[in-house]
Amino acid sequence: MTKTEQFIAALQQIPQEVYRDFMKVAKVVSLLYPSSFGIDCFARGEGIEYGFLEEISKYINLRANTKGQANDPDYVFDGNIFPDAKTQCSGMKPQKSGAKLFYTKQWDVQKKAKGTSSFQSKADCYVLIDPHYARIAVVDSAVFYGKKVTPNTARLSFSVAPEDVTMIYDGSATVYDVEVQHDANAIYRKIWEEAKANIE
Repeated sequence: MTKTEQFIAALQQIPQEVYRDFMKVAKVVSLLYPSSFGIDCFARGEGIEYGFLEEISKYINLRANTKGQANDPDYVFDGNIFPDAKTQCSGMKPQKSGAKLFYTKQWDVQKKAKGTSSFQSKADCYVLIDPHYARIAVVDSAVFYGKKVTPNTARLSFSVAPEDVTMIYDGSATVYDVEVQHDANAIYRKIWEEAKANIE
């Protein structure tokens, strides 16, 4: 088995209820921090990707990777397999016709280094998380090799189609329905209050 296949096999052993419960929390995070820019975007993605590690590491040997550079993978599995994680709301939106599992969409895969003309990655694979449609999939990094890189952009983005991924959890038929009051200043208030608490 390839490294990605080993990682997928481990994920498939985890009860579906674990993913269901994770996706409920991820949905709430996505509603608390809904903006597609600024600190909301950062908090949503990083919060959900942290939560994936927190919950899934209870069942398999998944740990946080020690990062030294911007594009270092988020996780290390079994000591020598390096998955990265990406979050996108509606990134795997179900196709209405049902002809395919979801619409092909662009995913930001990594920050673009100056002078980059081709895709290179330290990650063996990517965990794709869609908090709006309760879907988790894994795509092998090899899928992106050889794809055209768009010049003059800050990030490398590639189309991801259903045939590119292995679906780990699909909760799109029973998406968690919850209403959350968005407070645009909540995260800033938390940062400020925690800093004040350290003084007092």
